[in-house]
Amino acid sequence: MLLTALLGCSAEFRITGDSEVLEWQVGAYYQHRKINSEFTWFSDWVGTVERDRSSFTIPRAEYDMAVSAFDFDADFGTEYAYSVVDENTSDSWAVFGQADYDVNDELSIAFALRYDEDKRESFDERQKDVSKASETFSETQPKLQITYNWSEDMMTYFSASKGFRSGGFNEYDPTIIRTFDKEVSENVELGFKSVLWGGAMTLSGAVFHIDIENTQFTRLNLDTFTLENLGIDESTSQGVELEAVIQPMEGLRFNLGYGYADSKIDKFTATEDYGDIDGNKVPGVHKYNINAGVEYTTAVSDMMDAVVRVDLIRKGPLAWELDNVITSDTSDFMNIRAGIQTENYGVTLFVENATDERVATEDFYGAAGVARMPNMPRFYGVEASYKF
Repeated sequence: MLLTALLGCSAEFRITGDSEVLEWQVGAYYQHRKINSEFTWFSDWVGTVERDRSSFTIPRAEYDMAVSAFDFDADFGTEYAYSVVDENTSDSWAVFGQADYDVNDELSIAFALRYDEDKRESFDERQKDVSKASETFSETQPKLQITYNWSEDMMTYFSASKGFRSGGFNEYDPTIIRTFDKEVSENVELGFKSVLWGGAMTLSGAVFHIDIENTQFTRLNLDTFTLENLGIDESTSQGVELEAVIQPMEGLRFNLGYGYADSKIDKFTATEDYGDIDGNKVPGVHKYNINAGVEYTTAVSDMMDAVVRVDLIRKGPLAWELDNVITSDTSDFMNIRAGIQTENYGVTLFVENATDERVATEDFYGAAGVARMPNMPRFYGVEASYKF
């Protein structure tokens, strides 16, 4: 049983300016989030009667007696070991700026700079004194992009940038490391965008290389029965992306996409549970992805269009754990949509996962072997929208 309460607010402002050869902007961002989570592994403890939330409340005296998930008084049962309560707050802010300079009609250079700071705090209200943790994560992130327009229908670009993902806290247990660090990436990309067949086709592609420090990977710690984020010290990812959109006639459009990624663990020191895993694949990254879609739109009246769309998606194999023992093979999905649209409203019938493909959305080591979280089976419905 999972119960979550989320409270948040955010604000952003920008100032922009331009001239004949220069466009610029500066801005700032602020966000506050507070998340209260309560998770219990079991919801049926008394015969076939499902227990309500209040029955999972454990007296504070029993929590105070607990030193860890497996050192508590005899009446404590397994409810402490199989429950997680966390109050997590985040106050983050950023300042950023960007300038785009046209050197001439063909060449332009863009430079951006952003600074992020995220102050986080987490505690289990049942053991606040020992579980409370706070940390501030920050990073400066520059980006440079050089673009060259060979013609009105062809451009190439080169970009180099730094990325940032804030750190956080593992679910409390005195036997694990409470804080996990930020993730920082250095990205290099070379790509192109083109228009072909008199505008009937657009084709774009890119090759990329990413060096990542402290890739965040979450596992289920079977000793504490808590989720634990283990940082992969160093990893690399490189690959290629291609995308095409073809419109051979009015109302008919095809889209094709392909992505390939070779992701590898270069260094890992967080735990010796998996042995030597240098050179293994980074978990959760599909080796390739292929998508193809077709959409047809036709007028049924002066005020209304009918739209039909079919998407085919193939996801390549991937590994789920750091040792690469648990893997998933290739999977195929089909989504179908058909509806009517006007300027103000639309009604659409949809079928997701039309072929009822059954795959895992998560695979991990459980108490009794490998545990899997299944994907959604075939489902269908109706969507309605109205623009005021």
